[in-house]
Amino acid sequence: MHMIRAIVIGEGQGGLENLKEYATSVPGLELVASFDNPEKGLHFIEQDPSIGLVFQEVGKPRLNGIPLANRLPSHIPRVIISSRPDDAQAAFELNAVDYLLWPFSKERFQRALQKARMLIDYSLDKMNPGTGPKKLPAQDDIIMVKVDTRLVKLRLQEITHIRGDGNYVTIFTTKGKWLVYHTMKRLEEMLSAYQFIRVHKSFIVSFQHIDTIEKHMLHVGGEEIPISDSYKDGFLEFISNNSWQI
Repeated sequence: MHMIRAIVIGEGQGGLENLKEYATSVPGLELVASFDNPEKGLHFIEQDPSIGLVFQEVGKPRLNGIPLANRLPSHIPRVIISSRPDDAQAAFELNAVDYLLWPFSKERFQRALQKARMLIDYSLDKMNPGTGPKKLPAQDDIIMVKVDTRLVKLRLQEITHIRGDGNYVTIFTTKGKWLVYHTMKRLEEMLSAYQFIRVHKSFIVSFQHIDTIEKHMLHVGGEEIPISDSYKDGFLEFISNNSWQI
């Protein structure tokens, strides 16, 4: 298991102590440092390229949280923490891995870390291709998506495919479809560790929902999805790594 080195930028020792306690109970996570001064936290990240995750508290004026989040290096995932429910929208607009509302449980913290690890592992796989099969989504693997003014819970194992259109994506599930303001690239990063594969600039598919594969087409839930030449080799390698062929 890859070790994730993380820091915390937050205010108030009580909350930070809880976060430290949760972090020490999770294998594969090293909480390197915590800062109640945002500028010092940002400087620490700039000096230590091994930092792979930031837990950042927002919603308090002295922390200047949202502007700081915009200054964090884009390749470092962040988990936004707040005591104000209204900050959830800002967290999603910042493409945060997850949003934790104080007070939260150890189990909720672990789910946020699981999402972060999913994204970090994907980045490592891109740098080290051929690392082997990915796992199928489990019943408790979920994402929260913002649909209009609502947050909707979707189970990964129910997602069949995703279609992109500009700055929006349509997420198709076994129970319906949802139009979400999001990018295909970000979803590809989040979902690839769970046997989702991009087959076209406009399509990501779930391996477990593929019915048949043809030369330039595959069938998912009764729908035909094209396989473009630019993604074909990667798709065939994915099939080879994640299935038996007889």
